[in-house]
Amino acid sequence: MTTVEPAGDVGHPVSGPAATRPAGPGRPVLLRVIAHPATAALLTWLLLSPVAALVPVWTGADPFRQQDADMPLALGGVLLAAGVLLSWRLRSATAAGIAAGLFAAFTVLLMRTALHGTPFGFEGLVSDTGRLSAMATRYTTTWASSDGVVAGVPSEYPPLFPYLIGKTAALLDLPAWRLIAPAEIITMSGAVVASFALWQRLVSAPAALAISVLVIAARPAPNKSYEVLALAVMVPWLLMTVGRPERGRLGWLPAGLIGALLFQVFFGYLLYAAPGVLVLAWAVWRGAPDRRAYLLHLAKAAAVVVVLALWFLVPYAAGMLRGGKQVADMWDAPQSSENPFPFLAPTVLGAIQLGGLGLLLWYRRTAWWAAPLLTLLLGTYAYRLLNMLRWVFGGHTGLYYYTTPLISACLLAAAVLGTLQALPWLAARLPRPAPPATGAGVLAVITALAGFGCWSAWMPANRWVPKDDNRALPARETANRITGLAHVQQMPGMGDDRPRYAKEAEKLGFHSRMVPAYRIQDAVDRLRGPGYRPVTVSFDEQPYAVLPWRGYIAAMRTASAATGRFDERLAELRRIARFTDPEAFAEESARTRFGGIDMFVLKHDGTDVVFRPLQVRTPVRFSPGQFDSAHWMVIDGLRHGAFVAIRR
Repeated sequence: MTTVEPAGDVGHPVSGPAATRPAGPGRPVLLRVIAHPATAALLTWLLLSPVAALVPVWTGADPFRQQDADMPLALGGVLLAAGVLLSWRLRSATAAGIAAGLFAAFTVLLMRTALHGTPFGFEGLVSDTGRLSAMATRYTTTWASSDGVVAGVPSEYPPLFPYLIGKTAALLDLPAWRLIAPAEIITMSGAVVASFALWQRLVSAPAALAISVLVIAARPAPNKSYEVLALAVMVPWLLMTVGRPERGRLGWLPAGLIGALLFQVFFGYLLYAAPGVLVLAWAVWRGAPDRRAYLLHLAKAAAVVVVLALWFLVPYAAGMLRGGKQVADMWDAPQSSENPFPFLAPTVLGAIQLGGLGLLLWYRRTAWWAAPLLTLLLGTYAYRLLNMLRWVFGGHTGLYYYTTPLISACLLAAAVLGTLQALPWLAARLPRPAPPATGAGVLAVITALAGFGCWSAWMPANRWVPKDDNRALPARETANRITGLAHVQQMPGMGDDRPRYAKEAEKLGFHSRMVPAYRIQDAVDRLRGPGYRPVTVSFDEQPYAVLPWRGYIAAMRTASAATGRFDERLAELRRIARFTDPEAFAEESARTRFGGIDMFVLKHDGTDVVFRPLQVRTPVRFSPGQFDSAHWMVIDGLRHGAFVAIRR
């Protein structure tokens, strides 16, 4: 394992307050550890984040009131000024580390303010966040890899993030859905620190800070905080594991441990970059002085990743061998036709990325970072093109449209590193030396840009909307979707208890529907005994997000796990629906190919009650008469047209 060099500037001189002053050999070891940029970032984040999380509570912030929504901007400006003064005073890499911690704490303040008044995370319990919550809820009852909806099916999705939430919820004896918001906040802010810690090992600490905040601004998606963490970590991890960095390659064991965490948190970006990674590994191997040692390094790191992921990979492989079918990438997503060239977007970030592309091409033969980043970039575009062809001719996207954040991350890193590479050339042509505070000023502008971008993406009151305005304004014009859904999300009990600012969110056009999960569970407990988890067919997946019901089938075909065998289960439902005799129906629904069904949560449609999965044209139709009182306890007249039948 190579040693970490002091976080000074290697190969990229920086003038002014951002310049690095190496730690003197006479300083105490503990002080040197604390002064290390990565440690400084971590400690600052850990110390200030609890305070930042409490500020909205102390002030009673209403995120739908512009004055309160602007509070993070005002306090963020104070933190920014403190960071600039600190960098000017310390003139060391430690200041950049503290600034990274300050920005991470600012994201905590921002997210906590946006969610103040609701117990739910961004996006509430719908869509992907609802399925993530379902996985976390499932892991409160099982140690094995598991799908969030369908019982007894191993996970297809990276399980580590919901697994940790579920186990924490079980330890604290809390519903898992109540921990989604804290987990999003911790992971999103922690991504800043993790990215900075890895980048500062490769480049100067100020450069690491600039890259880290820009990447967060390019992917401001707290409802996908685990994806943001994976994106922030992956590029520097690949450079120091597969590439040939100036400061030396990361040892195989820490590289493998980081890779294992990355793979189980979100392996998508590894998949998208795979063509570029293979080409990069081949190029580095060709130029390696000891090719055998390099291959051994890669093999050991890969072995650590595989061994630590076996608990997830082996059940998944077994599930696929038993008839799994990939359907999750068959969704006709609106993003599939989005602009694949983010560097052409008419925005500040687009301009920075365009500059990064130019610098990447200019320095591809002279800078150690340029060729690897260019290889990863082209490999990602190759993945995108190949899977566009798959989509056109085979109906499978491979989720190619999710490559955009990875493309942006490579270009933003190139913009920062290329600018630093060009500094000596620029300094030699200036009529006079740049002021000492130039570096700190540039970093302040970049950080302010990133912070304001996150505020714009997360805060619901991102333009003035009076609280007494009763107009039903389009939500897309007045608030951010993922935040608005968190505030209108129905409580599982469906009582009068609602998030504090639900009415304000509804005025902006947001609405939420959910069957009364807790009321249904109470009926199940009375009928089947406390704690019974029924195998359920439900048209609404939200109950799985709050209760560990054992689902029979997902409610959306293209969001179901390949191991869940959605099409076969749907065919079974159509088969048993043909048995109109109540006795025969009760018998057949108790012994399907995939086990018995204990409960149906269906939706009224005329005289029928139906199970209508999304992305499936023809619903499965049942008659209320099939659920006779001899075999089923029926609960009807629920909100949103829900019809519930519980097997006796």
